[in-house]
Amino acid sequence: MRLRVGIILLALVISLSFFGCGGGGGGGGGDDNSQTPDSEGPWIGNWVQVNFLGTDENGNVEEWDSDSTNSKGIGFVAGVSGSEWVQRDDYGDGCTTICSLTVYGDQYSMRGKSTTCSFPYDFTEYTKSGRFEFPDDNTMIQWNDYTPGVPNKIVAFKWKRK
Repeated sequence: MRLRVGIILLALVISLSFFGCGGGGGGGGGDDNSQTPDSEGPWIGNWVQVNFLGTDENGNVEEWDSDSTNSKGIGFVAGVSGSEWVQRDDYGDGCTTICSLTVYGDQYSMRGKSTTCSFPYDFTEYTKSGRFEFPDDNTMIQWNDYTPGVPNKIVAFKWKRK
């Protein structure tokens, strides 16, 4: 139990230190210009992040913990439009990141546009991709592209509609 709590805290620290549009660290992405991106869909709205899913020290995907019932969730809120993801860190110093958002079906890609957060890199180089899943009208799971078997990696974030 102590090890799991330690891993969760480590994952949260990693997430906060690499806070970007849509949660944790970047990884690939880019626009597929062969089709028209979706400008409407269930991802549009205001969201509060209530959970995250990671891999353990052996790279195995863990089980979801209970969702946060706090009105601030686990500290991040996002306003999502058809082409932009604006995320604020309500857990830390209140900094904000803005990313362009492109969605094709359930696949998304993001690219950093601007930030008031402090990063050890040029935020406009930040990219992220993955897929959205909607178990119900008020829940969005944001799956990040990741390499299976990599230890202590955040693979998904769960959001609740505000």
